[in-house]
Amino acid sequence: MRKALLVTIMALILAGGTAVTVFAQYKDGVFTAQDKPDRLKYVGHIKLTVKEGKIVAVEYDEVKGKDSKRKSNYVNTEMKKRNGLSWDEMAAKLEGALLSGQDPDKIDMITGATDTHGRFIALAKAALKK
Repeated sequence: MRKALLVTIMALILAGGTAVTVFAQYKDGVFTAQDKPDRLKYVGHIKLTVKEGKIVAVEYDEVKGKDSKRKSNYVNTEMKKRNGLSWDEMAAKLEGALLSGQDPDKIDMITGATDTHGRFIALAKAALKK
């Protein structure tokens, strides 16, 4: 009887260790990636922070020189007029989706942001491969 209890406890301990290993899917550290300029000469930049195998911080922007889409009143206003979300809000939504889902392939499309969505996912994957 005690032997069976010991075996059960050991199995639970091992199963718990396995669950932690499966959850810890990424290497810890700070990882960045950027791509080539798009047709408007903006370059996508992403910075991911991973702790204990989990993405805990995401920073995404597209910049041209010193111009940031996140900080541009013009870009944010125009996108909000067309899509109901500013560029900054859309980027925050993508970042939040990656934080909550922990998988770039599971981020839902955002209406009006098809190019940015694809770019964000590609950069997230590139950063996580490092």
